[in-house]
Amino acid sequence: MATRQGSKRNARTEARWKCVLKEWEGSGESLRGFCQKRNLCESTLRRWKRRIEIWDREDREKEDCGMVAVEMEKMSWLDSGVEVVTRAGHRISISLGFDQETFQRVLLALEVESC
Repeated sequence: MATRQGSKRNARTEARWKCVLKEWEGSGESLRGFCQKRNLCESTLRRWKRRIEIWDREDREKEDCGMVAVEMEKMSWLDSGVEVVTRAGHRISISLGFDQETFQRVLLALEVESC
């Protein structure tokens, strides 16, 4: 995972805060009122909003240039496949001779997961 602003990007935590932010934006409440009702710290919600905006912008910039972040792990010569890690942190192991159509359906299903 990429390190940004001195913190590691954790897909599960990021998804949780995206859901909280989406809930706040849809609530029509002020930041203060929303946080008070849910016992959240305003500065924490603001900080996550700022982080996620930066990460989303960086992700869009990567998509615009056609680049995808890839993490290489030490593999033994016995490994006969590849492991794909999605932006959301899902790990998919693919062996040689995989069915490309099935793989595409799996990726699409993971892509449309909602909060």
